[in-house]
Amino acid sequence: MPTGILLDLDGVLWDSERVHATAFDEVCSEHGFEVIEYKDLAGRPTREAFEIILKHNKVEVGRDKLQRLIHEKQIKARERLAQQPPLSKDLGALHTLFEYGHRVAVVTGASAQTAQIFVEASNMTFTAVITAETTERGKPAPDPYLAGAKALGIAPSVCWALDDSEQGLQSAVGAGTRAVHFRYSTLCSLGHLGTSLCVSSLREFVDLVVKNH
Repeated sequence: MPTGILLDLDGVLWDSERVHATAFDEVCSEHGFEVIEYKDLAGRPTREAFEIILKHNKVEVGRDKLQRLIHEKQIKARERLAQQPPLSKDLGALHTLFEYGHRVAVVTGASAQTAQIFVEASNMTFTAVITAETTERGKPAPDPYLAGAKALGIAPSVCWALDDSEQGLQSAVGAGTRAVHFRYSTLCSLGHLGTSLCVSSLREFVDLVVKNH
């Protein structure tokens, strides 16, 4: 029986954290907003991230202004990502999962257009790609990972989910998946979120899945 593999994009499949953080910082600076730490925005759809930023700054804007902020950030990030896609050096490890017949989906809070940049740069064929447009609620709600499991046709309880953000892990745990915390260091401190599994590379994650299949 195939296993479902649900993979976060930013910070897992490509090292885009700096790109997104810089894009948020630049837009905030241009509009006079105080910047908040990217860890509080990671994994969330861009709209929700800006809602958090605006609330932090005690600023109310109309729908059109909010959409302009989102568009400005996305343009800045996409230009950098397209020019030099920061693909994970371990991305090739995923071929082992494909060879074993596992169904693999990308589950991200990024837009479909941004996710497409990654898919084309990776030259890989994923069974499904869940983006910010797929579900009404993004991470930390369980909806994105539930949608990923449904797209694969596999129950969440037998799906592995790999995510690096607190919001993403909450989503994966809430969906009932086998959530794994992705960190570049070996220090894992998110056991209270419902997962004690931790890996520091895609290769280590693939080995974990294969060993426990």
